[in-house]
Amino acid sequence: MSRVITLSCEDGINSFTCVCKPGYSGEFCEQRIDQCASSPCMNNGTCFDEGASFRCVCANGWTGDTCEQETGSCVSGKDCEIAPNRCIGEPCLNGGVCGDFGSRQECSCPKKFTGTGLFLNCYEFPVAVNSLQNQTK
Repeated sequence: MSRVITLSCEDGINSFTCVCKPGYSGEFCEQRIDQCASSPCMNNGTCFDEGASFRCVCANGWTGDTCEQETGSCVSGKDCEIAPNRCIGEPCLNGGVCGDFGSRQECSCPKKFTGTGLFLNCYEFPVAVNSLQNQTK
């Protein structure tokens, strides 16, 4: 059983012309078009031919239909000027309030709490003081 890959064929004078389904070409629509042949996926993305179209699976750090956008660089806006909100999911511990400063985030800790590091998590002072005392003994 053969698959029909033409939409229609028109009879002409001593000739004919076939209109192919998307993803096929050739006189009889016998040639499958490789949608990935032009390497549409950028930044080391992997292309998957899906017949009449393609799909890119992006490498880490990239996103978009053709992996053209760096992850975390922006979310939206006419000129991609709106940065992602790095405080989604309430990353600060113990009631800390997250502040998003474009390329970084900080936690503002409530009284009796402190924190340091890449993602400033808020820890109780006594825990930090006790661990420092134990390290110096």
